[in-house]
Amino acid sequence: MRFKRSYLLSICLVLLLACTNALPGMAEYGIAGNKDDGASLYAWGSNDSGQLGKGTIGGVGLSPAKVSFGNQVGDVLAIAAGRAHSVAIVRHGNGNGDGAIKLYTWGSNSAGQTAQSGSASGTPSMVEGLNKLDKVWAGGDYSFIKDKDTLVYAWGNNSNGELTGADAHRKGLIAALNKAQHVAAGSGHIVAMLTNNYVSTAGSNSNGQRGITPYPPGYFTQIYADGSDYTGFTNIAAVAAGGNFTLALQQNGTLWGWGDNTRGQLTVGSEKQETPRKMEALSNVMTMAAGSNHTLAITKNQKVYAWGDNTYGQLGRGTAGGNSTTPVEITGLANKNIIAVGAGDGFSVALSADGDVYTWGRNDKGQLGLGHTQTAKAPTKVSGLSGVEEIAVGGSHVLARGGTYSGGGNVAVTGVSLNKTKLE
Repeated sequence: MRFKRSYLLSICLVLLLACTNALPGMAEYGIAGNKDDGASLYAWGSNDSGQLGKGTIGGVGLSPAKVSFGNQVGDVLAIAAGRAHSVAIVRHGNGNGDGAIKLYTWGSNSAGQTAQSGSASGTPSMVEGLNKLDKVWAGGDYSFIKDKDTLVYAWGNNSNGELTGADAHRKGLIAALNKAQHVAAGSGHIVAMLTNNYVSTAGSNSNGQRGITPYPPGYFTQIYADGSDYTGFTNIAAVAAGGNFTLALQQNGTLWGWGDNTRGQLTVGSEKQETPRKMEALSNVMTMAAGSNHTLAITKNQKVYAWGDNTYGQLGRGTAGGNSTTPVEITGLANKNIIAVGAGDGFSVALSADGDVYTWGRNDKGQLGLGHTQTAKAPTKVSGLSGVEEIAVGGSHVLARGGTYSGGGNVAVTGVSLNKTKLE
């Protein structure tokens, strides 16, 4: 779920995300080439752990509201969202600050994922001791930072030994992730794309989400393409983590998946897949996102597809209920020039090249940003929000960087045929 417009286009829209999730809410962002000055950050959805950055804990945000960092912060440069916490790289304002680039976190700290004191905080606070920040990732109850020396630090859930060597409540250097290009995390597992375009996983393997069998939970181990069921599993361009399943996208547009498949999120049957399996049902994939139990993908002709759990209408087909193993185009997003998607716990988010945000699915905590809590079974534009540069999707909340919000009503998107694509 790379959810950043300029970054996406510069790398041919190969993602990250999006995030995923429930645990997803997984996002990865780099600050290089960011041209925005004074970029704002908006948030909506659940605030049960203070993840909206409103200075309070509890309640919900039905519509986008600006996150306040105080007078010290000038520009918000990059964002990421976990299950119930939020992360941002910001530049201190030259007028009231020192112009330094720093990391801020807020929300749930149940596993130490914000590297702050206390169990939760509704106020963004700076994480001390990190410099030369380059990329930020978050997912589940994990946070990751890569600096410009290519070192990766992590903190958060360590219940399965996935962060061995790192204090769960303090920043810890993860040697196995040195020079990693992309990191994603689900409810209890982590997947990383290494510099050689191979994949390494850590954490829980209860549903085969590590892609290695037989293998106990634990620290990082690389997946080697030496099994008969996954010959050709090389040249990986991006990874994503759902609740208990994992996705990997090859440079040629081939999508692979493994782990939990009870809702058909891997496009085949309902049995779990303990090793990487090629998804033959879809090709020419450009970017993807993994939710708790559903999957989203954008193909190179900019069509958006969804499959898996549809309990809340998160597949965007105009109906709710059941599961689907077949990727079906979301016609409500046709001709909208969608460049990034994100998936949470029963809901979905899409970002257009024009900076518009569309949401659909579960909405009991206002996670769709539509001003109400009614489920939306088809994509609906978040009215009043425009010019967005990045989105990050958490378990039940959403962050949007850049642009402006003027409020107002919300407009439903009807299905149309895709006849034109647009790349800035």
